[in-house]
Amino acid sequence: MNNLKKWGRLGALTLTMLLGVQMTSNYADAYVFDAAKFQKGKVPDTRQAPFSSIVFIVDGETGDSASGVLIAPDTVLTAAHVVLRESDNNADWPRQLINPSSLSIRPAYGGESGATSERYPFGWYYHGQTVSIPGEYFEAALRPGGDAGDNDIALIHLNQPVQGAPTLPLAEFRPQDVNREIVSVIGFPATLGPGRTAEPENRENRMYVDYGTVAAITGRQLLTTNVNWTNGNSGGPMLNSFNQVVGIVSSSNAYGNFATRIDSGLNCWIQERMHEHNQDLAPENSRGRWRQLGNQRVYFDQNGEAAAIVGEENKDNLGVLDLSLPGRSNHSDL
Repeated sequence: MNNLKKWGRLGALTLTMLLGVQMTSNYADAYVFDAAKFQKGKVPDTRQAPFSSIVFIVDGETGDSASGVLIAPDTVLTAAHVVLRESDNNADWPRQLINPSSLSIRPAYGGESGATSERYPFGWYYHGQTVSIPGEYFEAALRPGGDAGDNDIALIHLNQPVQGAPTLPLAEFRPQDVNREIVSVIGFPATLGPGRTAEPENRENRMYVDYGTVAAITGRQLLTTNVNWTNGNSGGPMLNSFNQVVGIVSSSNAYGNFATRIDSGLNCWIQERMHEHNQDLAPENSRGRWRQLGNQRVYFDQNGEAAAIVGEENKDNLGVLDLSLPGRSNHSDL
């Protein structure tokens, strides 16, 4: 059974809306527009593409669950709020690092019947080693009323490559495709109902898919009012008709559901962080230290929570860590 905590709430949220209105949502209100349609979307066999690239993420320390997508054999793309914890300061967006090794990564979890014998088509022994999060996420999360949804993505660098599982490519959702192109969202919802009632529960942690259209692009977010998602879908991919990842499930409010859009800027960040690991994060290399994350210097306190940020001018920034931090050649060191 899924634990209905942070990831079930889809992260959080004060969102700047289409008409410039700000509206703070109850983050327990994951949005389901049509429960019957959503429940009919159970994936019949997770071993078939594109479902074989979707991963079930479980935090072994808390039992929280979420979703993600393999974009390389050793890299999972998910939401930033999935790899962070909420502290006691009532912040809208979580900022405290999770121990990456506590994140169990289960590719294509479920198989056809969900039986134990086929539940792990690609194995069960994968976990996080380090994570990458855009500095812009922390900049918005630390700003009162800031909307981190424009940068609510993260990479989980795995302890070893997933053998045999396919990966999905990235693409950019175009403005001319609003209300035209069919998109789908795949993940592991904890509940299949309206969210607040937590009924019915997805007791077997089965994979579900729903489809519809994007109603608007607002900032770097894709708004949909006819694609269902709910508790546990956080971090799952939004795919275009070519099964390319165009967004990552981020949040919900009374206006609808929001996915962080993979535009050219985030695509560039993803490619850099997949190949350069000097900005990888884990509690042991970040507590009590300043970390250079792109054009942002972020200070993590002794609990591993982002507590301060300093922006820098965009000049020949090679992404070098603060000199007080040990250098790292690749993410396998942790």
